[in-house]
Amino acid sequence: MVLRIVMLMVYYIALGTGKDIYTFPRIVGGSLANSGEFPYMVSLQVNGNHKCGGTIINNNTVLTAAHCIMDNITVHAGVNDLNEKGKKFSVASATRHPKYDSFYYDVGLLKIDGFFTFGSKIRPIVLEDKHVDPDVPCISCGWGQLNFTSETSLLLRYVELKTISNEVCHIMYTPVDILIGLQHMCSLAKIDHGVCLGDSGGPLINLEEKQIGIVSFVRPCAVGFPDAYTRISHFLPWINENI
Repeated sequence: MVLRIVMLMVYYIALGTGKDIYTFPRIVGGSLANSGEFPYMVSLQVNGNHKCGGTIINNNTVLTAAHCIMDNITVHAGVNDLNEKGKKFSVASATRHPKYDSFYYDVGLLKIDGFFTFGSKIRPIVLEDKHVDPDVPCISCGWGQLNFTSETSLLLRYVELKTISNEVCHIMYTPVDILIGLQHMCSLAKIDHGVCLGDSGGPLINLEEKQIGIVSFVRPCAVGFPDAYTRISHFLPWINENI
């Protein structure tokens, strides 16, 4: 698993230790997804190994995080269990936001070589065009660790979250020199639930099943610290111009 880590020298009061920021998070806690439950979800792989998540937004385009775009990546759709065959596509072109820089403008698009055939297990997600307020129930899904030290899961999982205000999130990330702005949004869950190592690029989804965010980065996962996302509504004009 490719992993970008920024070492934190900030004293973490609750645990008395320094912490890391991870930008290839994975789902911690949560529940197993039913077959076909998130048909817009894809696995981005290199040499058969899951690297990131992404979402289908039309018949040949996947939305993901800019930091998930890498050489020799393939798109795998139509399965919740990565042991199953599903549909595999090579990538014809990849586009990062031109202002992408680590924790900022973290949005990208992949054009597959071919077209998705939509059905019960493969279909596009709708992108939210409105600003999402704090305290909104939402869901994130992905393949990954059940806890911080476990092996990667091959089964798609989801976790229930709630959005929090950017002001609160900004205060909590300021000590590590990450500025939370309009392009970001954050969520928070109970301890032992959230995103963690391995599922960047996946979606944050509201209860109307619209995508409101892209998993971007986290501080130590599932310890009661906010998870950070690229805000869909902020980047929707750029997305529409480049699909």
